[in-house]
Amino acid sequence: MEQADSIGTTAARRAMRSTPRLHRWAAMQLERDPFGHGLSLRQLAMMLALREGRCPAGVLARQLKVTPAVVTGIADRLERGGYIRREADEADRRRLFLALTERGRAAGDELLAALTAELATHFDALPARDLDALNRGLAVLERVVAELDG
Repeated sequence: MEQADSIGTTAARRAMRSTPRLHRWAAMQLERDPFGHGLSLRQLAMMLALREGRCPAGVLARQLKVTPAVVTGIADRLERGGYIRREADEADRRRLFLALTERGRAAGDELLAALTAELATHFDALPARDLDALNRGLAVLERVVAELDG
């Protein structure tokens, strides 16, 4: 007799199926380029990670779960667009930090707000009890993902 999956396994499968679909949806929304920024989802992710303040490229690569070479490529494109800048460390001029420009902060805020608003229109159509359950579930998912990031 085959053993049924645990509730945790079922939840994990659902999360693993939903996350890439949400990622693809967001990437497709950005491809429509609603504000003329021409930014990809990876570029937006880097800009959002830099909202907390300037950061060395290596640290950013670990946060975004990509290689330093990927961060360099994304940073080059964002810098050419005026969205980020490279800043030398005052103590060690060989060490560089990536930082958002005002244009980058404004573009990131604008794109995040647009994606959030579009998704919210679909969520707002749900019954209140479903939204409450969704918010509780997302809080748990955020906690688990934070543990995975360790």
